[in-house]
Amino acid sequence: MARKLSNWLESFEKWFEGTEIPEIYAKAVGLSTLASALEKKVWFILGRYKIYCNLYCVLIGKPGIGKNQAINFGHKLLLAAAPDVKFSADSVSTRAFYSDLEGASKILHWKDKQQVHCSLTVLSREFEVFIGDKKSNSQLLINLTNFFDCADDSFTHKTQHSGSNKVENLWLNILGATTPSSLANCLSIAATEGGLTSRILFVFAEKKRQNIAIPVLTPEQKDIENKLVHDLFLINQIINEYTMSDEARDNYIEYYKTYLDNKICTDLRFEGWYSRKALFINKLAMIFSIAESNNSLIEWRYYEQAISYLETLELKMHLAFKGLGKTDITADIDFVLEYIKTEKTVTKATLSAQIWRNVDSSKIDQVLELLVQSKAIAVDNSKISQNIVTYKFLKMI
Repeated sequence: MARKLSNWLESFEKWFEGTEIPEIYAKAVGLSTLASALEKKVWFILGRYKIYCNLYCVLIGKPGIGKNQAINFGHKLLLAAAPDVKFSADSVSTRAFYSDLEGASKILHWKDKQQVHCSLTVLSREFEVFIGDKKSNSQLLINLTNFFDCADDSFTHKTQHSGSNKVENLWLNILGATTPSSLANCLSIAATEGGLTSRILFVFAEKKRQNIAIPVLTPEQKDIENKLVHDLFLINQIINEYTMSDEARDNYIEYYKTYLDNKICTDLRFEGWYSRKALFINKLAMIFSIAESNNSLIEWRYYEQAISYLETLELKMHLAFKGLGKTDITADIDFVLEYIKTEKTVTKATLSAQIWRNVDSSKIDQVLELLVQSKAIAVDNSKISQNIVTYKFLKMI
């Protein structure tokens, strides 16, 4: 059976047109949806390493700009095209998550051999709920960190009262959504300096794509949807080992020599992420290749697409951590600055009246002073004579 689309991912993005969902979310969800369909049935040998298509991808942005809608679109296609794909519940206890992993067991038939694998996709519309509070989630973060490489062995999780969960050939794909402030509540400073966050693609958007009161699915998009389902079904059937073309190998070797010399994101908390950028490139190049055909040869142009996509994410990924810092008012600083940015200019009295539910009143003066010192806001002196303290927005920090 032949595919109906020349490029599944490009058609997936076109399917999102006419919605409020940011373009950058659409592409991320498309990549994660393809990864979910592929499971632990597609891999790539890079020297001594075996690379799978799984991704940890988190959509970041303020409430109401389309994070959950984007995830729902991808989920809808997977349910229609690949009903055997296993999902973990949206809000699930740690114990239930490990049970979901164990329950995702399937048998893979490859070259007259059969092998058990446990492939699971986590769709977490509230990523902070899945991760849990930073005071008690350290073991889960460690395990998620280890799961990313999808080692070809078994994992056993022992519980205090309920025995244990044994997971054979684990494969885990995660697509989550959260806000910067919520992310700060579930990740410690130590967690952002390596470990789990160095394995996550943070996809940040500041606003909706556009404002549409009633998003309509056009006949053309309905036709695209049907073809997306048809082709995703075929993609879900792929079982194959992928290889690089000779051109891709030569160009990749040259690229690798200098790729760390010009980092787009200079936030030191992403040093660990950059150490794994090459791994992301290989994963994404394989997915970009599969989006276009069943050809198991990964050409250099797919690497170029992967590099370009990551560079787009790098421009704003530091904003994922803007609510997280070493002081206990970092999240407050972010909240106040976002409010002043929206209002452009605001009096201190109005500001205090609007944010008291979210920011401790005893901290407001400290927050404002720090924002003034950092030149993110400035005091509007024109109304000082009236004893009205007014702040105006200058820049984000």
